[in-house]
Amino acid sequence: MQLKRLRRLFRSVTFIVVTVLVIHLAFCYYVAGTLISPKRHIPVKPREMVLWEPVKGVPAWVSPAVAKGTAKNVFIFSHGIKADRSFFAVTAGEMMKRGYDAVVLPMPGHDENPEKTVGFGTSESKLIRETIAAVKADHIVLVGTSMGGAATWMASDDPRVDGVVTESAYGRLEPITHVWFNRIMNHGDIIFKPVLWIASWKVGLNPSDINPVETAAKWDHHKPALVMHAGEDQLIPISQGEELAKVSGAEYWKVPGASHADCESCGKEYVDRIEGVMRKVLKN
Repeated sequence: MQLKRLRRLFRSVTFIVVTVLVIHLAFCYYVAGTLISPKRHIPVKPREMVLWEPVKGVPAWVSPAVAKGTAKNVFIFSHGIKADRSFFAVTAGEMMKRGYDAVVLPMPGHDENPEKTVGFGTSESKLIRETIAAVKADHIVLVGTSMGGAATWMASDDPRVDGVVTESAYGRLEPITHVWFNRIMNHGDIIFKPVLWIASWKVGLNPSDINPVETAAKWDHHKPALVMHAGEDQLIPISQGEELAKVSGAEYWKVPGASHADCESCGKEYVDRIEGVMRKVLKN
């Protein structure tokens, strides 16, 4: 009789454990899906910009001169995860008012980019490289924020790149995944480890292999670069921005009071500092 009770208890406990495990894995599968395929938002194009495809099927917002092939000094803007082309609309518009040209890209897995998933810097840097190859210009400065900033550094070794500006970019992806999940709960990086396994399997990438800092270390110190990092960044540790600046020889600007990917809130100084990189390019 006692043995039967133990067996029933064992079956009950096993059922509960298996059920909880299945629910947890299903939740992790869902979270992984939202991570690699964020909800898309299609923004309204600014009047002063036109559509142009640096890569077939990828509609970028550009200044008219870029589309005509007559641009001279071009900024190529790359937004971060869960954003879209509108993130850089104001900044790109201001640069056009100051006499420069601009390309604002829709990143993979976002906006109107046909790719279904994000690449955490890999497919994004590929798009940036292809855009560089397509743009006719005398000088090119890359500007990217968060994941777009990481991708910007990963594409920075293209010989046509004259300057780089990144904001709240990560230099090493794997360490910050721990930060992301531990913000949810204590030991979240362990509890939600399946999210990374599933996401990695779906996109065919390993976070430990994505290290923009390695390309940043190859940056020619004679070329201008600026690394901005939000002073109150809760998603990407400030140490990552500091490392990117150190290895690349870039100017470093820790933006006081700014949260992740919100350095633009500084207004004119933000735009002035970005333009400053192009000004240095033109002086060289």
